[in-house]
Amino acid sequence: MIDPTRGAGIALLVPFRDDHAIGRGANWAWLKRYWEIELPSAQIVVGTYEGTPFSKTRAVNDAYRKAVDQFDVIVMIDADCYISPTVILNCAEAIREARRWHEPLWFVPYRFLFRLTAEATDHLVASDPAAALQFPTPPQPWDVGSTLGSGIGHRYGALIQIFPREAFEFIGGCDARFSGWGAEDVCLVRALDTMYGVHQTTNNEVLTLWHTAIGDVYLRKWAGQEQTGANNALGVHYRQARRDPARMRAVITEWLDNPKYREHRISPMPPWYEERKADEA
Repeated sequence: MIDPTRGAGIALLVPFRDDHAIGRGANWAWLKRYWEIELPSAQIVVGTYEGTPFSKTRAVNDAYRKAVDQFDVIVMIDADCYISPTVILNCAEAIREARRWHEPLWFVPYRFLFRLTAEATDHLVASDPAAALQFPTPPQPWDVGSTLGSGIGHRYGALIQIFPREAFEFIGGCDARFSGWGAEDVCLVRALDTMYGVHQTTNNEVLTLWHTAIGDVYLRKWAGQEQTGANNALGVHYRQARRDPARMRAVITEWLDNPKYREHRISPMPPWYEERKADEA
């Protein structure tokens, strides 16, 4: 029997929009129940953004603002991400231990990313979330699609990132300028690596459930997105600021200063940003 306090102090922030894609809604309904069973004391907070195209970063910030219970560890996780709850718990424990020693620690918690086929996904969501279907590492070849890039997905922070609450707040949350599919995950990695501390990975796999999508794995779009690569230019700014805290602060300040995105900001604001505003006053 699972300890009812399992997952205490953890907030799963889930950016989600159904957008009528085949499988997306059913996948999340099953995964939501799975997380409720496996991490009964964790908060599961769905963030939304109703504009077009979808903005994952605005949805993540929305989820953060909706979180009501006390939490000190954030799991930013996609609504089609299937990973062992033990990985999340171990990362949370490590983060808390590092905090006690005043050491920055956060995770992209995997080293291998596999994409389940439609059939394997159907088998998974047909299983009881309380006794969920398990896949070996690596999965059987017939259960996954192309393995191109399976060993490098963690470099981009795809699917799931786990960090202390204070790390997320120190960078001002997610940059709300990202609109449409692509680049937001790796730019969050670059911001945290530069401003907080370099991330760690864990020696396990993560699986993504199948659903219909517009475009392929690398040239994907959200509904209403006119072209692929809509965030590439902004991504270049983050790449150029990597490992340069002063330059990264300037990139982040650009969106925090812009009144267009004020409703998508989180609170509290970063201390370095508040100090800068006070100096300018």
